[in-house]
Amino acid sequence: MPIDSLFLQLNETGDSQYVRLDCRLPGKAASEERTLPLAQIEDLLGQAERDFYVVRPDIVAIGKRLFAWLDGDERWLGQAVSQSSANLLVLHIGVKRAGRLRHLPWEALHDGEQFLVQRFPPVLPVRTIPGESKKWQPQDRPLLTVFMACSPEGVEPPLDFEREESAILQATADLPLQMRVEESGNLPLLGKRLERYGSGEVDILHLTGHAGLGANGPFFVAENEVGERQDVSDKDIARALQFRIPPLVFLSGCRTGQGGSEGAIPSMAEALVEAGATAVLGWGLPIEDTTATKAAAQLYEHLAAGCALSEALIKTYLHLLDEKAANWHLLRLHVRGECPGSLVQPSGDMLTLPLPPAATEFLDEEQQVRVATSEQFVGRRRLLQKTLKILQGSRNIGVVLLGQGGIGKSSLAARLLERLAEYSRIVLYRDLTEERLTSKLARQCESDGGHDILNGRLPTLQKWQRFFKAGLNAPNQRLAIVLDDFEANFETDDEGKVILREGKPLLKAEVVPILRDLLAAVQGSGLPHRLIITSRYDFTVADPKLNALLERFQVPALRGADLMKKCERLKSFRPGAEVDADNRRRALKLAAGNPRLLERLDKVLQAKDLDQQALLLKLEQTGVEYCEEILVEHLLNKQEPELRRMLECGRVYELPVPAEAFLAVCQGIASLERHIERARSLGLLEAGLDGSLWVPPLVIAAVPEPVQPLAQLAVDALYRCWWEHSGRCIEAQALEIYRLAKVAEQWEQMQKVADALVMQWQQQGRYLEAEPLQSDVLRSCRYLLGQEHPKVAASLNNLAVLYYAQGRYEEAEPLYLQALQMRQKLLGQEHPKVADSLNNLAALYMDQGRYEKAEPLYMQALQIQKKRLGQMHPQVAIILGNLARLYYHQGRYERAEPLFLQALQIQKKLLGQEHPDVAKNLGSLAALYESQGKYDKSELLFLQALQIQKKLLGQEHPDVARNLGNLAFLYYSQGRYEEAEPLYLQALQMQQKLLGQEHPDVAANLNNLGLLYYSQNQYEQAEPRFMQAIQMQKKLLGEEHPDLADSLGNLAIIKYSQKQYEEAEPLFTQVLQMQQNLLGQEHPVVAVSLGNLAMLYYSQGRYEEAEPLYLQALQMRQKLLGQEHPDVAINLCNLALLYTAQSRYEQAEPLYVRAVEVLLKKLGTEHPNTITVRQNYVGMLERIVQEQPALLEKLLSQGSPMTQDLLRQMLQQE
Repeated sequence: MPIDSLFLQLNETGDSQYVRLDCRLPGKAASEERTLPLAQIEDLLGQAERDFYVVRPDIVAIGKRLFAWLDGDERWLGQAVSQSSANLLVLHIGVKRAGRLRHLPWEALHDGEQFLVQRFPPVLPVRTIPGESKKWQPQDRPLLTVFMACSPEGVEPPLDFEREESAILQATADLPLQMRVEESGNLPLLGKRLERYGSGEVDILHLTGHAGLGANGPFFVAENEVGERQDVSDKDIARALQFRIPPLVFLSGCRTGQGGSEGAIPSMAEALVEAGATAVLGWGLPIEDTTATKAAAQLYEHLAAGCALSEALIKTYLHLLDEKAANWHLLRLHVRGECPGSLVQPSGDMLTLPLPPAATEFLDEEQQVRVATSEQFVGRRRLLQKTLKILQGSRNIGVVLLGQGGIGKSSLAARLLERLAEYSRIVLYRDLTEERLTSKLARQCESDGGHDILNGRLPTLQKWQRFFKAGLNAPNQRLAIVLDDFEANFETDDEGKVILREGKPLLKAEVVPILRDLLAAVQGSGLPHRLIITSRYDFTVADPKLNALLERFQVPALRGADLMKKCERLKSFRPGAEVDADNRRRALKLAAGNPRLLERLDKVLQAKDLDQQALLLKLEQTGVEYCEEILVEHLLNKQEPELRRMLECGRVYELPVPAEAFLAVCQGIASLERHIERARSLGLLEAGLDGSLWVPPLVIAAVPEPVQPLAQLAVDALYRCWWEHSGRCIEAQALEIYRLAKVAEQWEQMQKVADALVMQWQQQGRYLEAEPLQSDVLRSCRYLLGQEHPKVAASLNNLAVLYYAQGRYEEAEPLYLQALQMRQKLLGQEHPKVADSLNNLAALYMDQGRYEKAEPLYMQALQIQKKRLGQMHPQVAIILGNLARLYYHQGRYERAEPLFLQALQIQKKLLGQEHPDVAKNLGSLAALYESQGKYDKSELLFLQALQIQKKLLGQEHPDVARNLGNLAFLYYSQGRYEEAEPLYLQALQMQQKLLGQEHPDVAANLNNLGLLYYSQNQYEQAEPRFMQAIQMQKKLLGEEHPDLADSLGNLAIIKYSQKQYEEAEPLFTQVLQMQQNLLGQEHPVVAVSLGNLAMLYYSQGRYEEAEPLYLQALQMRQKLLGQEHPDVAINLCNLALLYTAQSRYEQAEPLYVRAVEVLLKKLGTEHPNTITVRQNYVGMLERIVQEQPALLEKLLSQGSPMTQDLLRQMLQQE
């Protein structure tokens, strides 16, 4: 939006009768000078000091007078304003050297028809301090505001800062604004808070509190470390914000924009700009809280939408004028140089919403714990400060909030979560079990590694500790775990009362180890995860060290200013309420500062038809702790039978439900709408902001279950409202439908919802949670459809998928087979679902190394899919890739490559160039080329796959780690050891973090890292990594697995290299037998093992045993890998070494020549293998020169050109 600027500078002169006006018009570089007589506004200056701020002035008249004074006889100002072609004109008024003129309300300039801010285009007066303004670039992110209220003990009147904060959040609810609250009210702590953010990351600092003018100038009333009053100056604020002053500071305190001593002392806002701030908003005089709140909410709403500061302030002024706020003009903007533009970029249609505040209507996602909204919440400031200090410190891992029911423990926990905005929230209501907490952790987990940990079979403590350390969604993720209503975990007697021992409750036996493991896991993680526990009663953890990690806080009743603010929010308790004064006094005393009881009694006092005095008398005879129960019981007894029956019916639901669903279970109840309204007015029925209804827990406990089962009606209604209308619903709602469907034995509805949940949880890696639901689906399918049905087969297959994903192959295989046989029988041999089963079973066999069983299944699946789906289909590409991987594992490279290329061609055409499936096959093809020695092509594909994966999956993902390891192995194969090692280490660290310390991928990486160290002769580094990999693989994969064979073979090589032949030989033999059993008699890996055993025999001088093994390995490699593969060259060299040791030089020479030629072509002159083989070749030629002159003559005339050249060089040197 085009914005013009007009600069006015008012300067005192030596003559007290005049001031000099320097003005610079838009588009002009030079300033014009005018002289203005002070006599024309002398009365305004006097009024400003006398009563301008004591009595309400005629601001229109004053605005006209000021405009006319500036405009003068030349009428230059009116012309400049009228001639501006911009959408907005910023009128910069420099008052630094204007003395008493600082006091005047320049914001209210009036052209005779309207305030300048009301013109079209509008004119915005701002107060300008000379100097260079910092250029702020609009950020492409949500607006970030840091909010701090200063409300020390004993300062009157108490601030209602909670309402201001809530109003800002409500005004910007649909806009990208994030508010971070500094609860301390203390400047040094505010400074530390801002240090957590990068320079330019915070857009606005909002300070709300009292301010004033003292002998030394303006001051702001802040708090010290213990909440006592501490007056701070502009210099104190600037010092606290040093290096972190945001583009806009809003001093939302009275008199922050007013100077003192007849203008000799600048205002707090002006002084802060002089101290280095770019733009500061302040209030000229004491201002009503409501006006300050409206102004802040409007301003931030427009700034969050991407408006420039000048545009946002104009809109704020106009809103205040529309609201008839007489003191709108007291909001004063001070800037240095130019006014800042937009702080953030407009969000457009692609709206980026901030995280929702914790303190909405419910604490938990299941909507079982209703809490005070940010608007309803009052007080607890000191308690919030103390608990936050503990949670943000390092000495304790959590807090326990203690207090009677309704005192506000859950609401306080919600407020703490709001303050811990950088933490991910886990809320567990009532019962603490391993299954429930693990499920909660899994729901928020987005990493494959985290789900692998949670689905693993480690003991609870080790599982949680590893998850809290290595299973997070990001390295900086922190968890705030809330255990709400924790008293449900205490032992109770037959009457349901908590059993106390020495004044403290006993934890249930089954809860003791779970709580202990949770505390130990959080502490053992070494990361600042935090716990918040709410409970009516204090408790003791058996382990004193763990018990000491929890700091206890009593949540007291509201009193004093906090109680007054709460009462102002309730109709019956606010001043001037039209209720019986004596009943109001008795109810207030009876509530004893309990917020929830206050809310319930408020409804009682509003119900004119109740016998309020009798009810209050009954409650007065009861302890406060049981008042709510007695109140609910009394209210229920006074209601019509039909209303009570309505509540009995409504209690069938465990979540807030749409009104339509609530009405559905209340059929046959007369005057239902009237009963709903009556129950709501008395607090017997709760209503959400979206119109949802639910029976609160206290009422559920007081009403019996309905006489007729209502689950059938309930599930039908919810299925219709939540499932059929939108086709999907949130997880908690789906689980409620599932629960009711199971109770009502509505298997079809249960199956549909469960299928969707299972699919979602499977994608999220929440296999353990999905398993019981999938088992229910299988049972329901068999019940409804019989033992053999396509849906039964699908359920069997899905359950097998869950087992397979957890590595439970023995449980998965029979289910896969059963599903396959059923599909073949019911659907025919050539159905896509049959192909799916074949593919799944083949993948299982391939992972087990049972290649001979996997191949025919893949081939059969591929044939079916091509016939039914066509040649170009994603499913066809998947099977082609799987079959290619099988051939690759078997060393059948000539068959694997065209399949990989074909799969990639299909996927790129159908899915696009950047897709996880494309990246997967690129990586597989790169590994194939590496195995063939096609290193340039391999590296290019690995890098391309990595780029796609990092873009789509993030910098840290198991697939990214796997490809990093593959790229490192490529560099290792080329002798680029310095490039390989950091990649191996990076991949290993990522895998250990994401997948856990024990995982097949971790073992494979340790094995490869050991090989790297071995190749550099770092045996002391290599051997422990091989041993670690072997132990892990035996544990995870069993005693017979190809990966284990690789690691055992590498360990054997280490033993051999250290001349520990007796230990090496049985390992080499074991590896060879294992590989032949698992991979077949002909496989590249089998050839390696044959060569290794031959090498051992050669080193022991057992040449007759070594030669046939070398020949067998060479023949196998040439057949599988081709004539020009580095592995073939190494085999040729080893055989030549054997012949050299036997003085069979004439047989060795052509082998060396061929080996050197291949290595030079494939690896280059500098590769360690090339250098070693060439040295062996030269050594053999030297022996020929010394020992066999006849052969020398023959080779000089008939040998290869390479041999002839080397021999001639040797002879010349002699």
